[in-house]
Amino acid sequence: MIHKCVNNFISAEDNFNISNALMTTTFPWFRLSSLIENSVFYHELIKDKKIVSPFVDVISPLTKKISKDVYGASCFYIPHQSNNKEVLKSDPGDKPGITKVIYYPFSSDGITKFKIGKTFETVSNTAIFFDSLLQTAETGPTKDNYRLIIELFFK
Repeated sequence: MIHKCVNNFISAEDNFNISNALMTTTFPWFRLSSLIENSVFYHELIKDKKIVSPFVDVISPLTKKISKDVYGASCFYIPHQSNNKEVLKSDPGDKPGITKVIYYPFSSDGITKFKIGKTFETVSNTAIFFDSLLQTAETGPTKDNYRLIIELFFK
């Protein structure tokens, strides 16, 4: 079940700071896919409630707003694609009771698709809260140069 979609989730200033931090040359991105056209880059910040990146402070406005224990958090950078096919799919989690948040720091023409048929456009400073057991897929941008997504899991 999709719990809610929140526009203007954090302050404009906090969203601006997150966006800028993710796009600096010092923020490291790691290739998730070996296919050149469908390359997706990621950066894992929290895994199993443990901080695994020194860049975790980038998402502190989000974790403060959620104000619950964050089990996992990752950032995804999807470069321009020649078509809008799915480039990043999430398998449903195996932990009932975990909520997933997809947060968009920038607007883009890529979309989030839910297997249940619902879709969301990528609108800056929007957070979608839903049961982590739901399967999602992300499409790459065909008009914009890139798409940024932040995923958080909490209980």
